[in-house]
Amino acid sequence: DGSRALRIALRLRSPRTHKLQRFETVMRVLLHEMAHIVHSNHSAHFYELMEELGRQYDGYLARGVVLDAQNMPMAEGNRLDPKTHNPRLPAKRAALAAAEARQRKARVLGRGGAVGGVGADGDSVGG
Repeated sequence: DGSRALRIALRLRSPRTHKLQRFETVMRVLLHEMAHIVHSNHSAHFYELMEELGRQYDGYLARGVVLDAQNMPMAEGNRLDPKTHNPRLPAKRAALAAAEARQRKARVLGRGGAVGGVGADGDSVGG
């Protein structure tokens, strides 16, 4: 129909259990949706393209391009490290400290962030 997708959204977790889907399942759904970018309906051409995308993906897998030896997703040739990816408590502390620093700065400099701006209470500052 001439329209093209700007974004493909994938559900990474099961809706009821919230467990992560298997990587292979998510990848196959992605290939399906990529085929829809070219062929909007489930025609013979759609399935031919989907099979071709699947063969290409399988070739990457066979060469070890997509997953590492433990079948974990690769990022630019490096295995993702769950200890450094999406850190929980240290990131929250850092975000809180940054927010508090911005708040202290705003009290002194005002909303404009420069001397002579408007203070947090709405009065002129430094002018």
